This record gives sequence, C-alpha cells and structure tokens, in this order.
Amino acid sequence: MTFLFTATIYIAILLFIIVQVRNILSNLSKGIVFSLANSKKMERIAYCVIVLSLTVNAFRTYTVYLIMQQFQMESRFVETGLIKGISYHFTGIHWTLLLCGVVIWTFARIFRYGAFLQDEYDATA
Repeated sequence: MTFLFTATIYIAILLFIIVQVRNILSNLSKGIVFSLANSKKMERIAYCVIVLSLTVNAFRTYTVYLIMQQFQMESRFVETGLIKGISYHFTGIHWTLLLCGVVIWTFARIFRYGAFLQDEYDATA
C-alpha cells in the first residue's frame, strides 16, 4: 500500500512537470518568451526536480526491497554462499537530477530578469 502511495506521488509530480512544460511551450509559441509567468513555471519545475533528486534513490531502493521480499530472493542469494548478506541504502541524493534542478532554477531566474528588462523596455518605448 505504501508503494502505491509513493508511486502515485511520483506520477503526480511528473504530470505536474509535464503540464508546466506544456504551458511554457504554449507561451513560447505565442511569442511570450520573457514573462513572469514563464519564470514561475520554470521555478516550479526546478523545485519538483530537486524534490525528485532527494527522494528518487529511496524510492528506487524501496521498490527493489519490496520485490526482493515478495519473492524471498534475499534468502536464496545467501543460500548460494556467494554473498553473505544484502544491505539497502534508503538515503542518498541523485546528483544528476539535483544539478539539473539547479540549472533549471538558474534559467528561471534569468527569465525573470529578462521579464523585468522587457517590462522596463516596454515602459520606456
């Protein structure tokens, strides 16, 4: 049951990211590039990716643990004599996703500054 709950959360986060990207692409196709709305959407995507980077390793390990428990594979591996035991690491950071989240957040800040410059230009023109 816990697995279904966490899988539902991950699917919801991924769908949220997809919707935000779709909205950004829609704005870009309309010619709205540097806007505050686009930068906020990009920041939301960055925060979601950062959350995923902090929790994806635990989710992956939990999935493997559930599969191993379901089929009692741990005891079968230990019975072969090739290994002495299996350990699970539920903590950890997925550094690639974290870096991607930081890069997306940086681009969001650049877009926010571009929106500010666009507003200033529009006000003086």
